[in-house]
Amino acid sequence: MILSENDAKLFYRLMWPLQFFVNQRLELILNCPTLEAYQNLKAEQKLKVRDALYENIKLVDEFVKENPVGFNDEELQIIQSWRKFVAGEFFIERYLAKHAIFIKGQTVYAVLGLFDPLEISIARERLPANVKTVLLPFRGQIIYDGLFQLHQIFFGSGLTSELKEKYLTAKQNNRIVETLEADAEHNRPRNPTKNWSAKVDALRADAQELSADAGAPAIQMPVFSLVKASLEMAHVSVHDPDDIEQLWEHARKTERALKKVFTTLNRAAV
Repeated sequence: MILSENDAKLFYRLMWPLQFFVNQRLELILNCPTLEAYQNLKAEQKLKVRDALYENIKLVDEFVKENPVGFNDEELQIIQSWRKFVAGEFFIERYLAKHAIFIKGQTVYAVLGLFDPLEISIARERLPANVKTVLLPFRGQIIYDGLFQLHQIFFGSGLTSELKEKYLTAKQNNRIVETLEADAEHNRPRNPTKNWSAKVDALRADAQELSADAGAPAIQMPVFSLVKASLEMAHVSVHDPDDIEQLWEHARKTERALKKVFTTLNRAAV
C-alpha cells in the first residue's frame, strides 16, 4: 500500500522545494528563508502552502521553467504531472494489499501511501473514513500528497453499504482509477484469467441428460431445472460476458428455477 522507499524519498525531494517556491512567491509563511526551514515547519503551516499551490497551479509551470533546484528532465516531468491533481473530500472505503480505495462521488481510486501505510494513521476498524486531501500522479500510480485532514464523523450502515457497492461496481467493471497520467489509460488491463469454456460446455452437455423419473423424489425435477438454468447462464458468461441482456434473461430463468426449489422444499416441510 506504499511507494518504494526510494520513490517516497523522491516525492518529498521534489515536493518540498515546490512548496517552498510557492511560499516565497505568495509570502504565506513569514520568517522562512530557506528550504530547510520550510521542511521543519509544522504540518498545519504546510497545509496552508499546499492548499495555495493547488489554488495557484500555474506556479508549477513557473517552478519548472525556472528550475531553481536544478532537477533533471524526468524529475521536472513528475512535478509537471501534478497539474493533474484531484483535490477535495474522499471516503477511504477499504485497504487492499496493494493500495487503499478512495471514493469521490462516483469515482473510485487506487491510492498508495508514502513511507507508511494509511492504516497507521486511520485504523482499518474506523473505515469508512472521510478525509480531505490531494491525489497526485506519480510514475503511473496515484498517491496522496502526504497531508490530509480527517473528519471525525460516524457513518451509518446506509452510507457504508453505498460506498461498498460503489467499490464493487467499479471493480466488476474494471473502472478503478489507478493512474491520473494523461497518456495512460485510467484502468490497467486485467490479468489473464483461466479459460473455463471447455469445462462449462462439457458440464452443460452432461446436464441435458438430467431427467427426473416418474417415481423420483419431488425435489429432483426443480433441482435439475436449476442446474440446467445455471449452466446456461454459465455458458453465456464464458462465451459472451458482455451480453448483459442475455445474462439478465438467464438470471431471471435461474431465479424462477430457484423459487421452484424453495416451493418444493416448503411443501415437504408441511
